[in-house]
Amino acid sequence: MFSKNSPLWMAPLLGLLLVSGTVYLGAKSWSEMKSAKWIDRGGAVRDVVSVNGIGKIKVSPDIAILTIGIVNEDKNVFDAQNRNAATINNIIGGLRSMGVSGDDIQTSTYSVYPVYTYPENLPRLLNAYEVRQSLTVKIRDLENTGKVLAKVAELGANEINGPTYTMEDPEPLKKEARAKAIENATEKATEMSAQLGLSLGKITSYSEYDGGSPIVYDSYLGKGGMGGGSVVESNWEAGKLEVISNVTITYEVKK
Repeated sequence: MFSKNSPLWMAPLLGLLLVSGTVYLGAKSWSEMKSAKWIDRGGAVRDVVSVNGIGKIKVSPDIAILTIGIVNEDKNVFDAQNRNAATINNIIGGLRSMGVSGDDIQTSTYSVYPVYTYPENLPRLLNAYEVRQSLTVKIRDLENTGKVLAKVAELGANEINGPTYTMEDPEPLKKEARAKAIENATEKATEMSAQLGLSLGKITSYSEYDGGSPIVYDSYLGKGGMGGGSVVESNWEAGKLEVISNVTITYEVKK
């Protein structure tokens, strides 16, 4: 690159370029080293310990939920609808007479479907129309549950599901169960750290699962064959509900 015939002024220039290149490469390497060291420090894995806690609350339910339905078939769709409406109105009147508030009675489904028959090697034939309507009913006086079920069956209900026992407002119970779960997890962490000879630091993460609605107890009163007769009142036991909360707490381990 540099020969005897090269001008004398090129030697200092080449020296300057070599020094500049060395300084640049050194600075670049130092910058990369600092960056790598920062990334390594930020991404370092901390020593942690995770513990699970569970809290349970058992309570008596305060409401029973029933689904009461009417299914009718008729070749004339309007006759099927009218008969269905008359039965539903009688049931609603019966519920109101037993002290069930109108706010606790809600129409949950209503449908009209054609019913076909399928003769062999022939087009399908319209046989009838099916009209289906159901009510969702809350019973607050749980001692009346059996009487209500018997009454609506006498008034023509031919689909009854329930009762499902639950709580009107489960949130306070969920909070109580969560507090028990956290206490349980904290006790486990203290006991475990003592057994393992660890010193726990700050909490690094927390998660919880409350299990949704309280665990309820369902009863089922068949389908079909009801309505238009005298129904023997059954004894219904509400039992207990269980509200469950699960938590996971992660602690940093002190060095």
